Amino acid sequence: MKPETVEKIADAILYEGYILYPYRPSSIKNRQRWNFGSICPREYSEAQHGTEAWRTQTECLVSAAPSAGVKTSIGIKIRFLHTVARQVYDLARPVDDLSECAAQDFREVDSLRLGDGLYQTWQEAIDRAMEIPEMDWASLARCPQEFRFDFSAARHVEPLREPSGAGRIVAALIRSRNALSGVVRVTVQPLDAPLFRLRVELENLTSLPDAQQKTRDHTMLYSFVSCHSIFRLEAGEFVSLLDPPEAFQEAAAKCENIGNYPVLVGEEGERHTVLASPVILYDYPKIAPESAGNLFDGTEIDEILTLRILSMTDAEKSEMRQADERGRKMLERIEADPQHLANLHGVMKPVASESKEPPTQSTTPDSPEMSVQDWNPWEERPPIQSIRILGVELKLGDRVRLHPQKNADIMDIALTGRVAVIEAIEQDLEDHIQLAVVLDDDPGREFGMMRQPGHRFFYSPDEVIPCALENELGGANRWSGGK
Repeated sequence: MKPETVEKIADAILYEGYILYPYRPSSIKNRQRWNFGSICPREYSEAQHGTEAWRTQTECLVSAAPSAGVKTSIGIKIRFLHTVARQVYDLARPVDDLSECAAQDFREVDSLRLGDGLYQTWQEAIDRAMEIPEMDWASLARCPQEFRFDFSAARHVEPLREPSGAGRIVAALIRSRNALSGVVRVTVQPLDAPLFRLRVELENLTSLPDAQQKTRDHTMLYSFVSCHSIFRLEAGEFVSLLDPPEAFQEAAAKCENIGNYPVLVGEEGERHTVLASPVILYDYPKIAPESAGNLFDGTEIDEILTLRILSMTDAEKSEMRQADERGRKMLERIEADPQHLANLHGVMKPVASESKEPPTQSTTPDSPEMSVQDWNPWEERPPIQSIRILGVELKLGDRVRLHPQKNADIMDIALTGRVAVIEAIEQDLEDHIQLAVVLDDDPGREFGMMRQPGHRFFYSPDEVIPCALENELGGANRWSGGK
């Protein structure tokens, strides 16, 4: 299994919810970070009565039979985002160097426009990884291990100059991040041979004084955001908790997972790598090959998000482009490849068949996939021009009286006895005929003739009475009342 395959899936989790459509800091949904898997300091969790998590626990099963000359080992990688506060400051006066400014010369603002540039206060993030080297399995079974880690605080000042003239400094962006501390505990518990239970615990040990007075938004600057883990085994196999073998089902049910849930990753059937994710996944998750890159919102459909982005105004795109480096790259990727939208519409993949007849799809060895746009299920079916009902030949434009049968819904019942015009005669893939009709007395019937769904209704042939037949038989009264 290629490590980049797992990393690609993990990256999608890492940035899930990082920035949401419409991808601008000014939008309400982007004013508070809400990523899945945020692990805050313990003091804040306790101040919030446990509504915010301060630890995760992942338990999974490992089959590790002893073998001569082969030692089972495990490597663990913890990943999360370290939030960076980006604050915009307007200077009381232009300067040539920031060293000329006193603290009172810096004035916090939510946003600032300089020429064509828009600078906004925002929470950025940097990737963090805590990687534990491979550990001997037998040693872990005898003695649990504990690993502490720290990431230092930092502050960076970026001067912003006048767009014209002397180019003096008139504002500044100050990026600051807080120090983070955590601990990982790894425990292996022998069960019935050759089965073991692996437990990996992660705790946020970052100090947060006066936690009771802190807001959640402020606390995210001290948290492990979008936290998840990757476990890799040598000379052993993980057991699926979603679909364990019958012999291991009882042991799988006893595994307790808090905040993360382990799934198998890699190629189907491989059992050497597990991803412990805060997002609900199945075993062997995959990134769709049609997806060209991260859109940071897995709850939406890529095609819909791409269409929304392309339909933004120039002003909206400008704000998106300047708000965040990752948002800018996403916008550039989408605008640079117009064919990408067509690819997102889906593909039809050939299915193996025992039939000796040549395939009907226009696929070749060089193009094994066919776009949905190239496939028309009706292309071999000429449109139906007429249909015979109760001995009367009906065609487009003929009038019928609606007479719903079967399991008619409330709308069908409300339209009983109304006169309608046949707008289309359609046939589905199961060869059922449906009449698309437009009500004679509908004030918006022209919308129905334009194939607008709100003004077109569908009835089967046994649910309509030809008006021509009514005239021959002396009016509609004879046909009212149903069967």
